[in-house]
Amino acid sequence: MHRVRLGTAGPTTSRLGLGCVSFGSGDNTCEIAAVVNRALDEGVTLFDVADPSAGGEGLQRVGRSVGARRADALIAAHTRPGPTSAQALVRECENTLRHLAMDHIDLYFLHAPEAVPAPATPLEEQIGVLAGLVQAGKIRYLGLFDPTGPDLVRAHTVHPVTALATEYSLAARQVEDDLLPLARELGIGVVACRPLGSGLLTGRVTEAQPERSPLLRTLRSLAAELDIGVSRLALAWLLSRGEDIVPVPGSADPVHLEMNLLSLDVVLPPEVSRRLSEISDGTEGASADCGHPPRPLAGHQS
Repeated sequence: MHRVRLGTAGPTTSRLGLGCVSFGSGDNTCEIAAVVNRALDEGVTLFDVADPSAGGEGLQRVGRSVGARRADALIAAHTRPGPTSAQALVRECENTLRHLAMDHIDLYFLHAPEAVPAPATPLEEQIGVLAGLVQAGKIRYLGLFDPTGPDLVRAHTVHPVTALATEYSLAARQVEDDLLPLARELGIGVVACRPLGSGLLTGRVTEAQPERSPLLRTLRSLAAELDIGVSRLALAWLLSRGEDIVPVPGSADPVHLEMNLLSLDVVLPPEVSRRLSEISDGTEGASADCGHPPRPLAGHQS
């Protein structure tokens, strides 16, 4: 698989990662191990192991699945949202390492203040604490999850920020307004969370994602013209936005993993790219009528 550098001074990673946010739910340990190992076999290196479960079950499953292949994996973990003290940051990092059964985290994302209520410690101090963990060898690179532009600059001034994690897909392009240009100016990579729009861009229709969605209709039409799946087309579009963007579609299903990986082989004709950009920009009447209105980015889901 083609490799890219995450940020100008970050690690080399696979062009497509794997989101593991759902790994902590259900009794699917064997299937998760199969998905992780299949991903490694196919050259996937970036594993986004944001784990909303208090018990760390998802982290444990990723750690056990990677096992002896640790050198082949780039593990990206997240702090939990909520008021955070310096002591809590250190404790949480050590708990994450314990759940993973690893001695270091490759990329550690701090939830930026806008994503959490009333941070107990100023952003600069939180970054300073994490910088100390970098010095101690427990973290290799620092990232921010859903920062504002000013917060990204503030953090980057204290310690280099390697990557930002944020929702980015055909259904959510707000990051292109100012955060993406700023990240590029600072040499910061982008980990694109929810790259399939929390299910909208897979082509499956629910009451919240109606058949009349202009975006979904256009996706289906163009996918049919190219003889590929809807999700494959959506991921191919996101990959085409730049090699500094690494999508992390999440799945515990080996079949879905294979389908997502096929997006790496898609070369979009210019006319297809134009039509996709127009519909997701709202120039064909999509906007809020697309059936999947923008949501606050306080959580993380691929």
